[in-house]
Amino acid sequence: TTLQVLTDNFRNIVTDPYDGLHESSRIEVYPLIEQMQSVFLGQKEWMGMLPRKCNTAISATPQSGFHFFGNDIFFALAQGEGQWGFNLFLGGKNSEASQDADIFVPPQRVVVMFEAVSRAFMKYGLRGSRAKTRLFHLLSEIGMERFREKIAEFYPHETERGGVLRLQKAPKQQFAKLRDGRYGYCHRSRFGRITHRELEQLVAYARQNALEIRLGVDQNIYLLGLQKPQVPFDEPTGAAHITACAGSRYCALSLWNIKEETAFLPLARLEKEQITVGFSGCLKGCGRHHHEDIGLVGLRTNLFGPVTKAARLFLGTEYGTTQKAARLIFHVVPLEQLSDLIEVIIDEYKASGEEDFESFSKNHLNRYSTGFLMLWFLAKLYLRQNITFEGKEEQQLYRELLQQPDFPRHQESNEYETAVRVMMHEMWDTEA
Repeated sequence: TTLQVLTDNFRNIVTDPYDGLHESSRIEVYPLIEQMQSVFLGQKEWMGMLPRKCNTAISATPQSGFHFFGNDIFFALAQGEGQWGFNLFLGGKNSEASQDADIFVPPQRVVVMFEAVSRAFMKYGLRGSRAKTRLFHLLSEIGMERFREKIAEFYPHETERGGVLRLQKAPKQQFAKLRDGRYGYCHRSRFGRITHRELEQLVAYARQNALEIRLGVDQNIYLLGLQKPQVPFDEPTGAAHITACAGSRYCALSLWNIKEETAFLPLARLEKEQITVGFSGCLKGCGRHHHEDIGLVGLRTNLFGPVTKAARLFLGTEYGTTQKAARLIFHVVPLEQLSDLIEVIIDEYKASGEEDFESFSKNHLNRYSTGFLMLWFLAKLYLRQNITFEGKEEQQLYRELLQQPDFPRHQESNEYETAVRVMMHEMWDTEA
């Protein structure tokens, strides 16, 4: 029942679950997905022959809670000269955002462009260390301009310069208005889990009401075609905003049972503030921790006493009109302290007045160095003071911290690092 899975193959081509039906949809892309799949599916020349796996996405829903810039190939809705189509983005992966290729692709040429990019990757892709053979690594070595020349070898048309990107981030909602006046419903799974009985109830309800069922890349189930925005189902708090990897119950690489450890997060507040979290059990990043508002990676540490569960914490993702993967801010946070730390980060976001967390990342978090952000959020916990960025420069904020009577002072040259170490151990050592 499966073909060309795992190893060096194309993965499933994905899109928004409201494709073609959302009230803002411009182009239905599923027929294009089927045509793209026909390029390689069941074709011997492609079976396991890519330099490395290749993830592809295409979206023509301009107002969406989904983003696809972490894919190797992404056709993003754009407006060209007098027509709707797609801007081409290349080289994304779990830890990197894709780059703008500055190519506009009309809908009727998407399949041809997909095959051209794929053939260029197969012919010129790196085939050395498997850790460095994704499309991202080829682009890092030869640059986008040269790769555009490689694409041109297989693309029989003149390429057009990139159009105006028309993707706009929208909050994830339980219900969405469809083009025909009906509604779509997002049934939130328990972080990628659903019971047999729950699934039976969903299917029975869909059959009874003639609804279409779609599966989302966010681990949720979508029912499309409701007459009214109401359903007879209960749902877990916060599940729509958390992307969790399989966890140790299902994957030997994970150091945590991620789907259970989500209980240590401030789920109600994350949902209220529309903040997304990507939660991975290891650095492979199946929870997409580099591509959500807050990223977490489970690990274990004895830094604060006996070996215990802990997490790395990432911030700074920009996935709207600009593309930037999150950076690692905290190398280690004890599991039991994670919720308190996330709470102070949310407090800072709310004080900023920004309309969403991505804007907060772009206009505030990404103005400051990694070391300072770690210092600042620890200081908010340590001092228990209602201090905020207030648009000030990093050095001014640091001088103000030094004026706090309880802030740890020192004479060493690496100012941030020493203060961070002192605050971490005073707050998190298990003997404290």
